[in-house]
Amino acid sequence: MIAPYYNALLSGPVTLAIWANSVRHVLKDTKIDIIALQDSIGAGFNKLGDLDEVYVSTKKAANEIGLILYAVTETFGGNEIKTLPASQRQINKQLFRVSPYVSGFVAFSISHYQNGNESNQLNGYKDYYHYYLKASSKQ
Repeated sequence: MIAPYYNALLSGPVTLAIWANSVRHVLKDTKIDIIALQDSIGAGFNKLGDLDEVYVSTKKAANEIGLILYAVTETFGGNEIKTLPASQRQINKQLFRVSPYVSGFVAFSISHYQNGNESNQLNGYKDYYHYYLKASSKQ
């Protein structure tokens, strides 16, 4: 598995066509079987509205070379000064937006931003845990 990211803010020099071409040519014949594309929402590189186009392009390229596409859901947000845990509502929006395109999810980073051992993150941990239990029961 490899976990690259696409930065829509830099879409001028790196268009989605160039991105998809890079995925095809760089990852072909590498024995990597999963590309876990970071949604880059928490880092601020992409907005929710960018994700359909980014994941469609990446899925097409991944399919062409036999890779499985996962999403790395960033569970944080913030600003230039401070990184904060994302709300479960925000995380759900990210998961919902890319779910038609992916075969699985990786969370980045529950252990940092929804940590049940940190008193200031306990509510976020509980929200994510309840989401997880609900999602797991549907499988």
